[in-house]
Order: sequence, then structure tokens, then C-alpha cells
Amino acid sequence: MKTIHQIKFKPMQFITISGLLLTACLLALLLRQSAPTAAGNNTLHDAAAVEQLKQDGSYSALNAALNATRYQVNQQDGAWRAENPAHKLSAQFTPAQVRIAETAAAKPQWQFGMKLSGYGYGDKLSTVEEGALTSNGNRVEIRKGAITEWYVNQPEGLEQGFTLNAPPSPISNLKSPLRLALQLTGDLRAASTNKQAITLKDKHGRVVLGYDHLAAWDAQHKALPATMKADGQSITLEVDDANAVYPVTIDPLFAQQQKLTAADGLAFDYFGRSLAISGDTAIIGTAGAGASNHAAYVFTRSGGNWVFQAKLIAADGVANDGFGYAVALDGNTAAVGAYYAVDANGGIGPGAVYVFVRSGASWSFQQKIFAGDAQSNTKFGIAVAVSGNTLLAGSETAAGNVAGTGAAYVFTRNGAVWTQQQNWRRRMARRVIGSVRRWR
Repeated sequence: MKTIHQIKFKPMQFITISGLLLTACLLALLLRQSAPTAAGNNTLHDAAAVEQLKQDGSYSALNAALNATRYQVNQQDGAWRAENPAHKLSAQFTPAQVRIAETAAAKPQWQFGMKLSGYGYGDKLSTVEEGALTSNGNRVEIRKGAITEWYVNQPEGLEQGFTLNAPPSPISNLKSPLRLALQLTGDLRAASTNKQAITLKDKHGRVVLGYDHLAAWDAQHKALPATMKADGQSITLEVDDANAVYPVTIDPLFAQQQKLTAADGLAFDYFGRSLAISGDTAIIGTAGAGASNHAAYVFTRSGGNWVFQAKLIAADGVANDGFGYAVALDGNTAAVGAYYAVDANGGIGPGAVYVFVRSGASWSFQQKIFAGDAQSNTKFGIAVAVSGNTLLAGSETAAGNVAGTGAAYVFTRNGAVWTQQQNWRRRMARRVIGSVRRWR
């Protein structure tokens, strides 16, 4: 069996460490340096400097260079290892298998191994022996005869792939799909979610990892029908290769399942009562009865990991005002409904919608919106949607209507000012507020 001598990779290891330090220092230097604004007089720092780098195109290149070193595969203690900080995973590669463990805690709560045990058609599977392992950057390849098993470590997750240079022998009679059989060892068990996704669960039955994004294609880059299924410690990938031109590539992805919570959450906050997402930004509302923690929390996605960005609150909020019961998000604009908010004179219960805007990574309050015919207990803001410069707000019992008839109010933004344009009176306004993309 062909092996790779460790001594050959010592210089590469030194370069990797040096490259990481150099890239990190360069990025830190650029962020700390004063960046001139268009006026030429002021300077930008921190988040504002990052935004400027994004606008002039420098940030992507710097971020890519940093990720290339952070997700590098390195040889340590005679084994090939990779860290995935975005998903809090570590992987160890051997000529026979990959072993993955979570790194969120000081002591891993789970770890498991996955091994390609056979491939072929129907029940006629050829066994797979250990292969020759090579590494380049964030990619690992294990060549096992006519099939190459490979991994790419990246912010989106640990990508796994199999490339077959030729059809397995004996060639299928076209009635059976190509099958790859995988075996699991360790703490996790696999369960099918659908034909394109599998979840891996710990001993308590909690989903901790996803195995999905399955794709397959041939030498002409033609997509091939592919499915996956699982049963405890076994996973099967199936591909219809009847009309494929070899080599054929099969490509699933490991990604951490993430649970978002409020770091300062209190009992009966009901975090998650309302949700909205736009691109790589999500907003999550609370609807608790307490006076101290009405809020909407903003998270952003970096690579495959969601991180907290801001907590939005009503500066004039009062107990039981319902702030956070409804949320909406479009780009850098967030709307949060408070269906029992006080009015401009301190009157109780007409409801309002609070609008916040983002500049760089900072959120600021823009305007508190009321219905033009606001009255107490109309529950204005119990539903809300936003698209560009158009906002809709629902009211369950609009002023002047039969109890429970409701209305939806249309607002548009000119500059930084929102004004009411129209109200729709329709039974149960909450049911008519869905996607407002059609308003664009």
C-alpha cells in the first residue's frame, strides 16, 4: 500500500501556519487602518471599514484568503485533521474512513465514523479496501481503485464526494440504480428526512448533524437523479446512471444543525413566536407577558453559522404591549409589530409598528407607525410585512368596523419617512398578509 511520509509535509505545515498569521494580520491591519470616506475628511473604522471593503471589492478576496487557511487540512500526530469553526466540527481522515466530532464544548458530546463499505448495482456490491490518502489545501482525497472518495472543508460544511471513473462490474442491466453503501460507527444514528436529506441523531434522539444537499452528475455535467436513505447505522446513496457518461460524481454535504436562542432569555418570553428571513439575515420575535424583555433578535449567517447581531427594543415600550408578536424583514429594513403599544399621547392599546434600519452591522430605530384612524384595542400591528419601501400592517378590529372585521394598512417610505397610503378592510386581516413581493 502506498503511504505518504510525514516528513514531506513538514514544510507545508509551516507555510500553513505562517499563511494564517499573515492573512489574519493583513485583515486586522486593513480593518484598523483609517479608510477615507467620499468626502476625504472623515475616516472609517471597524464595522464601517468592513462595509467599505465590501463595497470596493476587497473584502471578498481577504475573506477567501482567511478561510483558505482556517479550513486547511493539516497533518497532526500522524493523522490528517481539519477544523470547521463555522459548524463547530473537527474531522480526522484515514485511508479507510472519516471520523467527525463536535467541538462546541470542551469535551466532545458526540463523535462518529463513516466508511464506504461497498458499491455496485442492486445487491451485487463490491467491497472497498483502504486507499491512498492525499491532501491539498482544504481538500482530501482517498483513492480506492476505480473510486475516489474526497472531502472539501469549507464554511458551508464538510463536503463529501465520490468520483467513479467507470461503472462497477458487472455492468447493470439498467434496471438497478448505482448504489453506494456507507456504514456508521460511534454515537450517532441516521434517519431519513426525505429522498434528498438525512439527519444524524445523538443518543437522546436530538438532531445534531445534517447529511444532505445530495447531487450527482456525469462527465458532461449532466445532472443525474439521486436519492439517499438511512436506517440506523447504514446509509445508501443511489444514482440513476443508465445514460451517464463516466466519470460520475456523487456529492452530499455534512452541516451542523443549529439552534438559535436569546442569550438573555427569560421564562415565558416565547422566543420564536414570530420569524422572518431575508438573505443571510434572520429576525426572531418574542411575545412574553413580562415587561422587561419584549424584543426582536437579529442573527446573521457567516458561512454556515448563524451569529447574533442585534437586539431590537421599543424605547417607549410598556408591559404587555405585544412588541415582537409580529416581525418582518427585507434587506436592511426590519418591522416589529406591537399590537398593544401606546400612542403618541400615551394612550393605551391602539398598537403600532416599529421600523428599524441597518447600516453596516448596526441597527437603529427609524419610525413608529400608527394607523391613521387608530383607536384603543384595535390591535394594529398584530401582523406585518415589508418589501422594499412598502409596508403592510394588520389590525384585527379596525376603527369603525364591525368587531373582528379587521383591516390591512399600506404604508410607503420616502427617504426615511413612512406615510399611510391606503387601508383595506377585510375580514381577518391576518389571513391576507402573506408575501408582498407582488407590490414591487
